[in-house]
Amino acid sequence: MRVRNIVKKDAYYDSVTLMLVSREIKKEQGIIDAAIMMGTEENLKILKSAGLFQTSTEAGPNDLIIAIKGDEKKIDEILSRIDSYFEKTRKSKSTILPEGIQEALKILPDANLALISV
Repeated sequence: MRVRNIVKKDAYYDSVTLMLVSREIKKEQGIIDAAIMMGTEENLKILKSAGLFQTSTEAGPNDLIIAIKGDEKKIDEILSRIDSYFEKTRKSKSTILPEGIQEALKILPDANLALISV
């Protein structure tokens, strides 16, 4: 088993996307653990405590860290198509925007909260 870190400089994704992609990678056969985080000090501590940090990794708070532990060949395969994981997540987060209250009630008939911004 091996741990690999890849740093993408100045690459930002929201935390929900990062959690979803991490979860998808963890499902892969031959992968023990995976975490994708921004390179903040706190996140680096989390990676270290999880055994997912390589000491040679240099990342700043604006950098994305992809940390994977598992079979070396499987890690190579995942990293070769890492962008597809982010694309898949982006496509799955499509938003339905109703054009009025009636359409909104059709989508969420039990909704009991409204937010109005002016």
